Amino acid sequence: MSSVLVVQPDDVQADVLERIFENRVGADLVMVGSTMQAIDQIAVRMPDLILLSALLSPRDEDTLIAHLRSLDGASHLQTI
Repeated sequence: MSSVLVVQPDDVQADVLERIFENRVGADLVMVGSTMQAIDQIAVRMPDLILLSALLSPRDEDTLIAHLRSLDGASHLQTI
């Protein structure tokens, strides 16, 4: 099954996304609240898609993208 990692620091928006995934998306969902938590989760399991919150700072986004570029086997990964 496909997996989606969502980086969403806002609890209310995270709850909405969890309900959407529960009812409409056929993928495993991993929800984290920070870039560092996302990096930790990527080490456990490489997702097929990463959704980033608009609330993340550009520096946090850059940190995550730099980390992804340093990984072998992450070329298939899409970030939105």
